[in-house]
Amino acid sequence: MKNYLISYDLIGGQPITSYQNLRNAITKVAYWSKPLESVFIIKSDLTAIDIARRLQPLMHSNDKLLVIEIGKDWGSLNLKPEVVNWLRANL
Repeated sequence: MKNYLISYDLIGGQPITSYQNLRNAITKVAYWSKPLESVFIIKSDLTAIDIARRLQPLMHSNDKLLVIEIGKDWGSLNLKPEVVNWLRANL
């Protein structure tokens, strides 16, 4: 499995359900962490473009999405201990 960082901006006054639907879709994978408000890190066998394509139907045409493979070299400041523990165990 590869590790991916998913970051998104839902633009302009969208209802909270838009965020919830997107978050629910992202967290359907077995291994995930949410280190920041609009950032997830997941483990998946899919490619980055396949993940983006699966999330696209849940987004509006002006929303922004970034899915990028990440590796073992990372650093953080002021993240919750459970997030740091997940990163240490999974990246």
